[in-house]
Amino acid sequence: QTQNLLAIGSLQQYITLAAEQQAQHLYTVLLTYLGMLVSFVGIILTMQGSPYAALICLLLSGVCDMFDGRVAATRVRTKQEKCFGIQIDSLSDLICFGVLPALIVSQLAGGNLSF
Repeated sequence: QTQNLLAIGSLQQYITLAAEQQAQHLYTVLLTYLGMLVSFVGIILTMQGSPYAALICLLLSGVCDMFDGRVAATRVRTKQEKCFGIQIDSLSDLICFGVLPALIVSQLAGGNLSF
């Protein structure tokens, strides 16, 4: 029974350590996630007929993108974390600077994107 308690304690320590490592990794991509969230809000605003408010979202996502690499460089990351960061940043760039601007231009040009 003592061994079972030790195993449970070890499992709890392992889970705690894994959660701490995930939290440390999270802050390196937090600005990327924030930029994507702002872009999604901009997409929704554009589809609701507010392209000028969406332009502010585009500006904010650009600021997030400008600093996300600097924040990520503050921590030594594993190869897997670096690869994930590169991929999530590419996806964020596609949404922030591909999809959102295209929808804004379409709305400003007279397209009907309302849902």
